[in-house]
Amino acid sequence: MPYTTLALILALFLSLISSPISAQTHPLERGIAITDPDVLALIEKRSFSLTAFMSPGWQRGALTTPANNKSLAASPEFERVLTGIRRELGEIKKANPGSGIGMSFDNKRLFDHTYLTSPTARFALTGVVQRLDRTYKQASTCGEVRLLYRLEYRRDTPEGLAMSRLPMTFNLVMHAKDPASPLSCRDIAKRWIAAGDSTLSGPAYVNFLFSDAGPLSIITPSLVDRLETNLQALRMPADSLPAFGGHADYVLKVFGWNAQTRRFNETALENMIDRKKLLASPGLLARFKSWLLDPNTVRALDSGTILIPRDYLALGGVSIAPGGQARSANRPFYGLFDDAELSTAIARTAQSGDPLRNISSPAGFQMRLNDITCVGCHQSRAIGGFHFMGADTRASKSHLPENAIFVAASAHFYGDAPRRQRILKAIAAGRAPDFMRGFSLRPRRGFATNAAANATLDLTGTGHLNGWGATCYDHPNADPSFKAWTCASGLKCVKPHDNLNEPGHGTCMGSSGYAAGDVAEYGTIQSSAFRADRYTRLNPPPGKTLAIKASLRAASQSGGFFGGMIYKKTCASPMPANTSCARHAASKFNACLAGAQNFKKCFDTEGRYTAFVGLRACDTTRPCRDDYMCIATRNTAVGACLPPYFMMQFRVDGHAK
Repeated sequence: MPYTTLALILALFLSLISSPISAQTHPLERGIAITDPDVLALIEKRSFSLTAFMSPGWQRGALTTPANNKSLAASPEFERVLTGIRRELGEIKKANPGSGIGMSFDNKRLFDHTYLTSPTARFALTGVVQRLDRTYKQASTCGEVRLLYRLEYRRDTPEGLAMSRLPMTFNLVMHAKDPASPLSCRDIAKRWIAAGDSTLSGPAYVNFLFSDAGPLSIITPSLVDRLETNLQALRMPADSLPAFGGHADYVLKVFGWNAQTRRFNETALENMIDRKKLLASPGLLARFKSWLLDPNTVRALDSGTILIPRDYLALGGVSIAPGGQARSANRPFYGLFDDAELSTAIARTAQSGDPLRNISSPAGFQMRLNDITCVGCHQSRAIGGFHFMGADTRASKSHLPENAIFVAASAHFYGDAPRRQRILKAIAAGRAPDFMRGFSLRPRRGFATNAAANATLDLTGTGHLNGWGATCYDHPNADPSFKAWTCASGLKCVKPHDNLNEPGHGTCMGSSGYAAGDVAEYGTIQSSAFRADRYTRLNPPPGKTLAIKASLRAASQSGGFFGGMIYKKTCASPMPANTSCARHAASKFNACLAGAQNFKKCFDTEGRYTAFVGLRACDTTRPCRDDYMCIATRNTAVGACLPPYFMMQFRVDGHAK
């Protein structure tokens, strides 16, 4: 396949792996989340579908058939949710002239809002996550429990059954308990630990979860606090924006629940500042700075437990990908504070008590400010704009294995899991937990060593802290906030898109030669103003001067791979270590997709539209690079790393018409 056809590469999977990654020996989600898709499907049928759970006549454990989105749209509870989402989509369309729904819009393709009311679409339960680590917010409710739903559709077409998920989630956030409940936080923590330690599976495990000793038996609609949504509103393919390998806008909204009126109402996002309002009002900005730079507030910011007052917050946010926090749009505090202000605040705080544990410099202060916002967090070690997508069910894999997810969540989620587990165990033991969290881009170094009580509560042997794909830092003027962000032996810190405004941040890659998944193209990003970024390619790339082996190829950034990507040209033996066989698009794939009624026809196995190559292998302990997701393969022990926009369920275009 000629190099120029790499712009068409669409990822997906198959199997074969010559050096298989071992079984998941670090159950990082144990006790903090339910991620098994088949278990979740059974839970959903027991009145935990989105529509059933919010129904006035809800009964715990009653068997129900999940309703479609036509029923959802008819529910008074969700009326203002859908109205608010449509308004945001309208603003995105207005800001992007010439945009529209479908593949015929070459440059700007919009989310199809008709899925929100379609009888062939629904929101499927893809995760249950406990957040007792947020007990600091309201101790009387013991933190939160979250039911996560993904938008999906299933419809008949002239070319057969079409089914897929879409890039939109609903996060139903509940208090972990009623303040008046006799249950203690310790009781609830013990239930989640028991769920994580259980050896049951399938229906027996679901029965335990709903039993008097299980964590789901205490979850009721009376605990609902809010509904959060995240959706890919706009996608621009790589050929329309080659400098960044494409572009996507993600809209974030929150709707608070009013139990009296039984309505969700638009509300402010937690810690998401209203940048426009602050800049438009010097007095408001001055009051905000006075509050934020106070030593007590700085300590809360450093620990990650800060809660910004509502007066300064926005009713929505838009994050962009790719590029993460290297992109100015994902840094809402861009330009609001200067280094002198932040240095003074750090010094005042240090004089008033114990030293800060994360923030050691103005650059660290700036990063912490941005990663506590919704937009900044959703673009930190994320997959596009998401942290929890949910693994795919057997039915989805059977229908089209090339459109299924292997790892349920992002590297950010799994990297933070040991912290959440330690908090859970502390609460269960009746000890005061340490709620301190590190930067969103990288776990705290304390999780690099074995935990005395339970060796599975750390990141030892995983790639999350300093392994391949991890966030690292390398700069001659080592910033004290990041100087410990090093790579493991045999790896080096490379910078595929170094931001000249905040230089030094990169990704851990092999120290010599090239391997599947490695960065292939390097450049710099310079931000001249908020949401104004310019990418400049470096040629030749720094660091690696060796030629690419004849068995390898480089997917170009202009083909949709931000930073480029090395891959093995075929799946012929021998396969290199940490390489998995997967399917990508051949030269006729995009033409097929543009004319198809059902995209499944474009994934044949005869080489007409697709080919097989060796990609970076992955699992929950060995994450992919930023903005790459771990997709499923027919080898159930391993996944493969590809950008999310090369999966149909993570793009708004190309779906059944």
